Amino acid sequence: MEGSFIGSRLAIAITASVHALFATFIVGGMLLGATAESVGVLTRDERYERLSHSIARTLVLMSATVAFLGVVLVLFLTILWPNFWTLLFRIMFWPLIFEASMFLGEAACLYPWYYSWGKWPRKTHLLIAWLGATFGVVAMVMIDTVGSFLLTPRPVAPALHRMLNPSMVQLTLHRFAGNLSWFGFGIAALSAIRYLRTKDPRERAYHEWAGAFAITLGFGFLLLMPIIGFSYLKAIRFASEGAFGRLMLGEKSWIFVLQVFLIDVLILVGTWYMFRIANFHYRDNVYFKRYRLITFLLLAVAAVVFVMPYQMRYIPFAEYFTSAEVNPWGKMQPNKYIAMGVMIGLGILNYGFYLGALRFKTEWGGGGRLPQVLLIVLGLFTIFSMINMGYARENARYPYLIYGKMTIEEEREIGLGGGSREGPTSRQENPEERNRQAPRGLEETRKR
Repeated sequence: MEGSFIGSRLAIAITASVHALFATFIVGGMLLGATAESVGVLTRDERYERLSHSIARTLVLMSATVAFLGVVLVLFLTILWPNFWTLLFRIMFWPLIFEASMFLGEAACLYPWYYSWGKWPRKTHLLIAWLGATFGVVAMVMIDTVGSFLLTPRPVAPALHRMLNPSMVQLTLHRFAGNLSWFGFGIAALSAIRYLRTKDPRERAYHEWAGAFAITLGFGFLLLMPIIGFSYLKAIRFASEGAFGRLMLGEKSWIFVLQVFLIDVLILVGTWYMFRIANFHYRDNVYFKRYRLITFLLLAVAAVVFVMPYQMRYIPFAEYFTSAEVNPWGKMQPNKYIAMGVMIGLGILNYGFYLGALRFKTEWGGGGRLPQVLLIVLGLFTIFSMINMGYARENARYPYLIYGKMTIEEEREIGLGGGSREGPTSRQENPEERNRQAPRGLEETRKR
């Protein structure tokens, strides 16, 4: 029985992670595709039109996979977690139905948008693109409503309370920025692969330009994510304190450390790429060369402070050098806040230098292999980051399926014929039970 239970969790984890990865890519793709086509129409630049067409083709190829994985996920939930899925579907009936309807609407716009390219009137074509993008965003909001309820639930009646739970807005904003950043880095990586595979100078010029354009989206929204992410953590802390403690100071705090490490890599490698592409504009500027060196030094120091664990047990080999249990440099206040501020501040400044240089870049295709390799690295680490963020959110509420309301053990007991129990929608939440999973260092979190 224990083996089948682990298999059930693994099946849901893998299916949900892959489904979410593709689904978020499509949401970001519809938005960027519609934007690129609109810019192409306004500027009459064929590169934007071609980029939009390539995005549409990519999304068409992925949409069937997303739909299939969504069906498999619901099937697994129905078979492997029947009581949880029945309860959740009853509580979140309308958001789930609305999300499915919006997904169908998105697909109904995606296919005509791609297959009618060059055949329909331009205004009609753009309307279909933006309508599909709107459907995708609304579907994302609906599924975020369900996901946020699982971690920070509120009374199910009235319906507005359970939908606008304490973390719903923050999760939606974080997912919106994350989707666009993930798609930007993903398209940049695909463009880099195509650049490396072709020998045609014109094709190389286009793919180098496409990668540079996609980075403006990926890196720009990446800079917003830590700010929104800390606001999201704050909402979880006040609404589901035990879940916050488990993620920040408990046995799963290494997930948060890993996420910070991935963000560090994305900012550092993204900055390296932007400096490489913008080098043509600043190569004769002595002051900018000095600034670039100082920037990397400051970013490296800030990245180390930002990723430092607060607990010594998560620092490799630390027990050989000290008997201390906590690392003062790993305190959130003020050290990590200062480090995050330095990284975001320098990121915004470097992003401005990059955009300023792109205005004067007219020759593409001769940037060499290194910038393209950096784009591929960014794409891979973005995939790891997206999966890790989902893993962190879902594991924060363990051992609950609905935090403070329904536990995994209750699902197993009912599945084994343990009899009926008082439903989570009717029983009163016990604050002591809810915070039972909080780690020993939660009081230190409050002080920090």
